[in-house]
Amino acid sequence: MTGGVRALCVALALTPIVALVASCQRQAPTVSYYRAHAEERRARVAQCADDPASARDDASCINALAAEREEGIGSFRNLPPLHLPPPNADGTPPAP
Repeated sequence: MTGGVRALCVALALTPIVALVASCQRQAPTVSYYRAHAEERRARVAQCADDPASARDDASCINALAAEREEGIGSFRNLPPLHLPPPNADGTPPAP
């Protein structure tokens, strides 16, 4: 067998194995799942914070962090007004 034919045979033999392994990988929990399961979300966020380099490519970390953002403060638009006093005429903050 020539090198090209041998490489083709190896590639064809490995294709079903690679496809099987890829299909067996666990699906990452969704953002809505993590929003509904606070304990699992907090645990996953803690794991992701401990290893941020690999967390940025991990779907589970991305989803847990997105759920934490939504369940935490959320959007600043959704916060109630802070009722801060206006600054003084010269632009300095008001005295406490």
